[in-house]
Amino acid sequence: MLAYCITETEPDIQVPSRGLEGQAIRSLTESGLRCFISDYGKEAAGKPVRESALTFSRVLQDIFGQVAIIPFCFPTLLPSESEISDFVRENAAEYRKALSRLRDSVQMDVHIGFCDPEQKLEARDESGTDYLRKRLSRHQHLEGVAEEFRRAAQPLIQDWRQREVAAGIRGHALVARGLAASFLEKMAGIEIPADFNVRVTGPWPAAEFLKEK
Repeated sequence: MLAYCITETEPDIQVPSRGLEGQAIRSLTESGLRCFISDYGKEAAGKPVRESALTFSRVLQDIFGQVAIIPFCFPTLLPSESEISDFVRENAAEYRKALSRLRDSVQMDVHIGFCDPEQKLEARDESGTDYLRKRLSRHQHLEGVAEEFRRAAQPLIQDWRQREVAAGIRGHALVARGLAASFLEKMAGIEIPADFNVRVTGPWPAAEFLKEK
């Protein structure tokens, strides 16, 4: 069985009829939650990962466009519906709390990085100390830009979390579902330094905010 996501049992929503490999999507109800699943066979396992992941993502986006979801990573596989029910039951209290808290919220992502690769910092004629100083300066500059985006978004956001990634910093903003367009407009008005590359994406399920701080 392939698990897609978990939602609250209300309201009624329109669910895609087919998922991976054209398999029927169905739901099971457990402990006041719905879990959407479909069969997963050898044919699906033999498909290119990218193609299958895109189909999986489309199903999630269709459901997320209507209600808050707790998405599963692709592919999350369990051998039977009974084991999926057991899993949902074991985590039901945490999931119900998270879905209630995030019911009307979405996640917007801000990807911040330098335009030039890190390797350009290296120079044969500079000392290790100079190199480390440059790295520190770049990192502080990166954090400064991330802070500028956070401050600009502050009137619209419910929460902000960020983490370092290989390409820079990724900020996650928790925003009321109805304010997603306003958030994008606000971010588009920020002047970005010439040496930075910034992408703002969303709305997404609020996966980074499932656990409270």
